[in-house]
Parts: sequence; structure tokens; C-alpha cells
Amino acid sequence: MQNKSATPALTPKQAAAVASGVYLLRNMTVAEATSQRLDLGCEGIFQIGGNSRFQGRSGAALYRPLSGFGYITEGVGEFKGHILCATRGTDTIADWLTDFCVGMHAGPSGSQVHIGFHETWKSYIDEVRKFLRDKNPTHIHCVGHSLGGALAMLNADYFASNKVAPVTVYTFGAPRVGSSTFSSVLTQRAANIFRVSHVADPVAMIPTAPFFHAPYASASRVVGSGLFSFAAHKMVKSYVPLVQGLSWGNFPTDATQVPDEKVKVWLASAASAGVVKMYSAHALHMIGASLQWLLKQVGYALGAGIATLTAGFTVLDRIAWMLHQGIKLTKELSGYGLALIGAVMRFLGRAANTAQELTIQYLRWVFSLLFTTISTAASLAVGFANRGD
Repeated sequence: MQNKSATPALTPKQAAAVASGVYLLRNMTVAEATSQRLDLGCEGIFQIGGNSRFQGRSGAALYRPLSGFGYITEGVGEFKGHILCATRGTDTIADWLTDFCVGMHAGPSGSQVHIGFHETWKSYIDEVRKFLRDKNPTHIHCVGHSLGGALAMLNADYFASNKVAPVTVYTFGAPRVGSSTFSSVLTQRAANIFRVSHVADPVAMIPTAPFFHAPYASASRVVGSGLFSFAAHKMVKSYVPLVQGLSWGNFPTDATQVPDEKVKVWLASAASAGVVKMYSAHALHMIGASLQWLLKQVGYALGAGIATLTAGFTVLDRIAWMLHQGIKLTKELSGYGLALIGAVMRFLGRAANTAQELTIQYLRWVFSLLFTTISTAASLAVGFANRGD
């Protein structure tokens, strides 16, 4: 378990309150929120001032409206000298268009990250830099839920790579943000990364390979149980109540990285009836782990990684091309590739056609179905989470 710093950390309860409260600033100023006696979640530990809020743009193509994306402020008491940077999650259709911009390019520290998340980050970072001018913080806390969690990771990547101050990250129901290099380097640079996900939250399951969660190759904090659940993504009615009474030391954990041998055993058994259940959260977790493992094996054999392919390729293009190359390389990789395709089709509730030739076009179609299904579930989860009930 990652625990590299004795610096005071927000408790799970405090971090969840901040991740929930920052949503208030999408359409109102800090002054408006405080005048209405609305809690941002940081009261008593961080200051709330008129210049705390920053705005950004999200969306796609020409539809990128400006809205409040968070706030940055200084600590008091135990957190004196610290900085809190909180970012809100997906709250409008424009934000969800950002989530669908699945491609990769160089992020704050130069590692490959999700294009849509990075474009939103770039739209507000100048305001954050302006706030930090002439300040010398001893520590920075980055907090966010959903898209806000992805932005918190990018904030941390910027602060850590520019040596602004040691950084601790707290995310709830956040999607994967970047490549294995991004995740592993941020894990090394950050003082701590506390990633919380609900077992049944589909947003925490996207995007799939070649995107990775941080902390890299480390256990994550988990809450809840069950199959896919739109309600699981709710901050107020899911994450906030589920972290009450927990500390980071006694938080339930689950392995982020699945051992290679377990992946191979699962793939070997995936052909058996009943092993892969339709829309099972566990099955999707193993499909993701298997895809990552298989792409890694193909990369080793080819002497190249998926991120090195032609820049014009989409993620789907890259995955399809890599798997197609792997299937042609060895009988063993071909067998694992067939098993993975069969597992994906069973997860989607479709019949697995073992006679189908695994062309690049067919592989791209299969993973397009998978990614569309997961993304649709995540989109519905976001919409459900933002309902006022």
C-alpha cells in the first residue's frame, strides 16, 4: 500500500466532503455559495475566499462552454502552509463529450494522457498558476470525483513535475487518465494517492487499455459490492456515506494489478459456461486485466508498445492492430486472443463465434462494442448521479 509521507492528510470523510461540495461552484461564485450558507466541504481546514474559484471549458469540437471547475485555497490550523485544489466532476453534457474524446497526447509532464481530460485541464490551469504566484506551499492536496478525479490527477502531475510542492491526491469514482508511464511516474512523484472506487461504479472502469489507474501496480481503496450500478457513482448517496468512519489505514482494498498467472488461468477457463457473466463487474475487471496483459506480451514480442504506433491511430485502431499482430506471432498468443474475444462477447451477452477470422476489422468491431457498452453505462451512471433525488 502506498504510504510515503507522514504529512497530514485529509481523512476519507473530509476528502469526500470536498469532492462533493465543489460541484456547487459550477454555476455560482464562492461568495454566492457562502451567502447561502452552503458547505464546500473544506470549512475549518481551508480558507474560502473570493478569488478561490477558477473556470474552465469542457466539451468537444465547437461546443466548449465556460463554467466553474473548482477552487484553490490555502489551509489553516493543522493545514497552514498547505494548498487545496478541488475540481468538480462531470455535471453537464459538455463534460461528458470531454469523456468521449478518447485519444492520447502529451500531458502536463510529457507522459501520454486522455486528450479530452487534458483539454479541460489546459483551459483553467493559468488561473491556478496565477493563484500560486509568489506562494511557497509546503504541500498540495488535489481532490475530485468522476471527471474531477481525472483533473485532480492532472493537477498533481503538473504540481509534482514542476516541483511546486509535495502532492497528495484523493479521487472518488474517477476514470483512468493516462498511459502506464503517466501512472507509474505520478505514483513515484506523489506523496500519496488515495483512489476510492465503488466496485459497481462503471465510470471507474473507463477508459480501458491502454489507460491505467494511479497508483500504479498498487492496491486501490474500494467500497460497495455487486454488479453494474448507476447509483454507485453518486457522490452524496454512495461515496459520502460509505466512507464514514473509515480511515486510510483501515480502508478495504482490492488489487489494481492482476498477477500474470491469474490472468492466464482466467483466460483458460473463460471458455467454460458460466465463468463470464453478462455485465458482471468482476468479468469486466478480468477482461481489462487480460487485455492489458496480452497487449504487453505482444509489445514484448514486437519490441514496441501500443503508445508508439502512428499518432493518427485511435485507441481502437491500436488495440486491434496489436492483437492482430499477436495472434499471428505464436500459437500461444493466438489461443489467448481467441479466449479474450470469447470472454468479451459473453460479457456483452452475445454468442462467441470461434469460426470467425480475427481480422483487424473484426477485432476493432468487438472492442468497439465493448467500449461503447461500458461508456454508455458510465454515461447513464453520470446522469443518474447528477439527478436531484
